[in-house]
Amino acid sequence: MTDWHDAEESRGCNNLPDRYQFAETDDPRVLAVIQYDDDAQINQLYDGDAINPIIYVEHHYGLKFRWVAGYDGGEAELMQRAYDQWGWDGTARRYLWIFHGIAADNASGGYDRDGNWIVATSRKYREHVEVTEEPATYAAALEDVAAIVKDLSDALDGDVFGVGYATNEARRLPDDEPIDLVDGTWNIEIECWGFTGEEYARQTALDFDYGSPDLPEMLPIEVPA
Repeated sequence: MTDWHDAEESRGCNNLPDRYQFAETDDPRVLAVIQYDDDAQINQLYDGDAINPIIYVEHHYGLKFRWVAGYDGGEAELMQRAYDQWGWDGTARRYLWIFHGIAADNASGGYDRDGNWIVATSRKYREHVEVTEEPATYAAALEDVAAIVKDLSDALDGDVFGVGYATNEARRLPDDEPIDLVDGTWNIEIECWGFTGEEYARQTALDFDYGSPDLPEMLPIEVPA
């Protein structure tokens, strides 16, 4: 099991610090690194029409449904009309499911007193992504969105990262001294951003899926006889 360690570097009193996790690799000169993306935005993380509709529900003066990211097939507007007519109860949800194939589940991450986030599916969305088999039940439709609900929950909790590596060509052998990632001896390179979920980001960094350092091959160390 790979051991990961925390590090952070100040960016001044008016800015959040750069926060990292790092792990040693088989090469003592190279660390796998992930960096927290404190500037990540939901509309950028889920920018694409092959992603389930992501909707923000504002709680002030009644519920207001607003599409934010993913596929936009008018699901938020349909939810708003159903809510305005029946309230957000069983009647509204049955109507949306029967006539539009809409089902939605809450993302549980983050703390927001003003509203909550939901991930939806709909008949129109499934046709768009060429899913030909309709879910048999509302519960089955929710199972189809479970993975992105978990992903969005992680994002709302701040578990969004960039992945890359750090190099220190002077470090030729592992040792027992603790590594200080931000002491100036390590050159940190973040190759790609937008990875949601700590374990996913860690494994991606360890696999160097988005690039690896181009260091000269180490010469073998000759041990005196």
